[in-house]
Amino acid sequence: MYSVKALKDICYDSEHDLLLDLYLPEKDGPCPVFVFFHGGGFEDYRQKDMGEPLSRELAAQGILCVNPAYRHYPKARFPDYIEDGAAAVAWVKKHLGEYAQTGKLFVGGHSAGGYLAMLLCFDGHYLAGHGMDAKTGVDGYIFASGQPTTHFNILKEDGTDPRAVMIDHRAPLYHVRGDGPPLQILCTDNDIRNRLVQTQLLVGTLEHFEYASEVDFRVLEGYGHNNYLFPDEKRPETPSCGSRVIGEFIKKHS
Repeated sequence: MYSVKALKDICYDSEHDLLLDLYLPEKDGPCPVFVFFHGGGFEDYRQKDMGEPLSRELAAQGILCVNPAYRHYPKARFPDYIEDGAAAVAWVKKHLGEYAQTGKLFVGGHSAGGYLAMLLCFDGHYLAGHGMDAKTGVDGYIFASGQPTTHFNILKEDGTDPRAVMIDHRAPLYHVRGDGPPLQILCTDNDIRNRLVQTQLLVGTLEHFEYASEVDFRVLEGYGHNNYLFPDEKRPETPSCGSRVIGEFIKKHS
């Protein structure tokens, strides 16, 4: 295990005053990089600090973690926060070498952040706007309890019942095709209502399109929507389930 150095509140988008945090393993040589987008339904203003426990655990394994903030409803509306995510990944690709030696690049997120990462992966125009190819410019994507249909709070933005299950251009599922880098898709047996079923639909759609790279789909048993990404309160010294499985995936493909 490695010591971890945190560098906080680095600006990646001066126009919107958007910041990110870095969690750097104190080790020699290049590290794989994981850009992690926090959850909160595009409404939660706790921002990037929500990802700190997971990022510290992964950094202790030798994975350099980047936690970007992004704009939230009601000041921002779709697709503002997806565009912020693309800007953060592009900043990492261009500037992270100024802070550390970098290896392969992975992008992911939890809940709303998982939805954001899915759209960056499957709808290539967001990263293309920054001169990046979503399929070849990123070495793997990790979706933790993300919503593959149109996000419920995006439905609420336009006055639609947020319980509706919609697959339009705002849904990651709408853009799924057969090529791309390795994927890790996580959900739990006690997740948000309908989240596991929708996640299984995403996995089935990838199979339908004969997705060419690995799809590591795991249903984590005995967990809820959030708690697998945090250490057990009764055993805080024990790494979280999420950090173990995500760390394994990143190391496998680095």
